[in-house]
Order: sequence, then C-alpha cells, then structure tokens
Amino acid sequence: MTEKKMKEILFHALGDQELLLTLNDREIEKVMRFAAEHRVQYIVFKYLKKYCKNTSWFEEQMSQLIVDVFEYKKELSVISDILDRLKEKNIDVMGIKGIETCMYYKEPYDRIMSDIDILVQPEDMDDVTIILKEFGYCPLDNNHSYHIEFKHKEFIEIEVHTGLYNKNKRKRLGNFDKEVWDESSLIHNVFGEMKVMSLEKKIIYLCIHMTNHYIQNSFDLRQLMDLYYVLKSYLIEHDLSSILKYAEPYGLRKFLSAMIYIFWKYFKMPVSDDILSEMDYNETMIDDIVDDIFRVENFEGENRMRQYHKHLSYYSEVNKSHKTFRMLFPRSEDLNEAYEYGKRNTFMLILAWINRLFNIILARDISFKNKIGAFRNSEKYEHIAEFLELKKDSL
Repeated sequence: MTEKKMKEILFHALGDQELLLTLNDREIEKVMRFAAEHRVQYIVFKYLKKYCKNTSWFEEQMSQLIVDVFEYKKELSVISDILDRLKEKNIDVMGIKGIETCMYYKEPYDRIMSDIDILVQPEDMDDVTIILKEFGYCPLDNNHSYHIEFKHKEFIEIEVHTGLYNKNKRKRLGNFDKEVWDESSLIHNVFGEMKVMSLEKKIIYLCIHMTNHYIQNSFDLRQLMDLYYVLKSYLIEHDLSSILKYAEPYGLRKFLSAMIYIFWKYFKMPVSDDILSEMDYNETMIDDIVDDIFRVENFEGENRMRQYHKHLSYYSEVNKSHKTFRMLFPRSEDLNEAYEYGKRNTFMLILAWINRLFNIILARDISFKNKIGAFRNSEKYEHIAEFLELKKDSL
C-alpha cells in the first residue's frame, strides 16, 4: 500500500467521509497498525468495518476489540471516584486534554487516552498527592517544573498539572494559566464533575500543546483530531475569523491557520473564501507538515533524528555554526526532562552535555549517516518553523 493511499484512507476515516474500499487482510492490518501508532484505531476500525467490502476480517477481530475496550474502560474506572474524593476536599480540578476533549467525539471512548491529565492550583498539589496515594497511586520523581506523573499497577496513569506550559519558553502567553481558571465553567461528563476551559481557551491550549510537541518532534493524528472536533463545536456559534483573531496575541494565529487549512483540504471543514485568501498558505509547506505528522511512529529510531532537526530549527540565530553549536550544547533551559539535572549549576550542565552527546553517538537505532545528517539537513524544518512562526523569539 502506498503512502498516498494510506493518507487517503485515514483522512477519509477521521473525517467520516464515504470511501468504498476493497482491501485484503494484510492491507487492513497495515492501516490498523498505523492507526494504533497514532492512537485513533477505534475510529478507523469502525470506519473500515462500515465501508470496506472485506467483512470477514472484522468479524474475526471484533471479539478482540470488545476485550480491548473492556480493559480500557476498566483502567479508567477509578477516575470518577478520584474526582468525587477531590470534590469532597473542596479541591478545584480542571480536566485537560483527553478527559475533556473526548466529549467532542462521536463517542467518548473513541478518544484513546494513555493517561489522564488534570490541572489543579499549586497550593492544592500536596492534598492531591495524598488522595492519589490513598487510591494506590505512586508519584514519579521526574523533577518536572509544572506536572507530576502518578503511576498505578492496575489503573491508568494520571498527570497532575499546576501549569500548562513552560513559562521560560512561551513568553507571549502572558497570564494564560490565570485566564484559563478565570474563564472556566463546571461540567459533569462520563468521568465525573470537573471544571473546563472556555472553547476559545481550549483551542489555544490545544495549539500550545501541539506546537510544543511539534518543536520536539511532531504531534500525531489523535492530537490533530482533538483540535478538529473542538473547532467543529466552536463553529456552531462562532466563525473562524474570530478564533484566528483571538489566537494572534498568543503567537498562534499562523499555526492555527495552517491546521484549519488542513481540515478544509482533508476533512472538508467549511471555510469561507475570505478566510482562505487571508491565510497566506503555502501548499508545499502544508504538504510537508502533513507528511511530518504521518511519520510520527512511536517517536523512536529514525524519528529521533527529526527531533534533532526540529530542535535546530527552533533557534532563530542566522549563523548556522551557532545553531549547530546550540544543537550540541543547548542552554540549560532547553534541555529535555532526561537532563533536568543540568539546570542546577554549570558543572552539572557540562555533565548533561557529555551524557547527551554519548547517548546520541551510541544510539544503535539511528544510523551514523542520519546522525550526521541532523546537522546538515535542518533547512526543511527551519522553513516550516518560520512558516508556522514557531521560532524561539516568536513564542
């Protein structure tokens, strides 16, 4: 199956557009594996079962799907009890990402979650930790500046956030964290009672989250679908020009504009000619962005080289040798979580640099040719970063 055919099938499935298909078992399995890597397999399974002429494969797989869904719901079953307990303690909880955006999907469980993300006030974190420990959760010591991960032997992982972004890297967001709480409302969904962001703030936050991922490597189809479904809901009572204007001061208008163009081109989202004309889109860049999304396969091996490309493109220095230097020896604030200790002092920063370089050199899942290529071929991602206005000094 060609990459073009794979894109056609997946975009039709995610946009729920009719496409009569004749696929053999091997081709169906390839599509489903790819969908699983992007965590959209339940949507794609239902779509293929509806439109694909080969029904025997689906009948054979249906029992396994039922088991998978049952196990998934079992992992999530504790969440409503946790939310009730937090409510008893008068702790404000805001659902973010999957636990809240799932309600915009046709069926909430179509939106697969690898963890549950909630936002709380910093002063409530100690009480939240105590409650989660009562439920058998163990906090991980990851030294992250604005969230803590909690693991459980039986239930889904929970990430408790006290902030939504790295304040050192997203200067234009201003008081976004405070604005989110000020404009929140209380809802009750399949998981329980929680606060949620306003639609406008939700769209901005999804863009923040996606651009964070894009700078590091890329976002997947599931994240793209979150934004698509929330935008569809927004368009029931608002127009696209309003949200594009709203995104401007946050430095996200160009990125959101590109995503809207992708939704118009591949998912048939209605977009007026006036909006399309003012988008200043670049077809080649859009195609490159889509190709990039489709190559996010488990963020391992060759895909890690894309992370190095993106990291180079994020910097705004014109001098290429300077950018290469920063690629090899990043500033302490630009080190990822694995090298968090490098932020303590100069000595620890040097140790982090050495450790990081050895990890790159010794990585067996990346060819030497591609390691070298990371320093020679960042121009493509630099052009995309400029097009989306994702350079360091733009954010």
